[in-house]
Amino acid sequence: MPEPINISKDRVTYDLPKSKDTKVFGPDFWAAFHDLAKRVPCDECRDKAESFMVFFHDMVNVRVGKPVYDEKNFKTWVTYVSNLGEERKKRTDRKVLAFISAIVVSTLIIVIVKTKNL
Repeated sequence: MPEPINISKDRVTYDLPKSKDTKVFGPDFWAAFHDLAKRVPCDECRDKAESFMVFFHDMVNVRVGKPVYDEKNFKTWVTYVSNLGEERKKRTDRKVLAFISAIVVSTLIIVIVKTKNL
């Protein structure tokens, strides 16, 4: 695992290989990435960061045909991300419904005002 070459209050620097070959830079890259997650100062946030980093690594593993490292963690994050997508869709649906409702109400007000002025 690559050791950080510089650690300050707001920056951690690693000396990673310059090669574009994933077999060369990959292991050090992932080790540095996981190390950064472990350095999150808040305990609760650190746990989430480490869990997400394992999920992120597993997404790459799936893409390249390697086995998932932590199946339970992977399923938890897939469910979480799926639920976020559904929540976003619901919020979007509510916004569209609110917009349409505003147009209908505005149109009704205009019709009522014009009718009263006749």
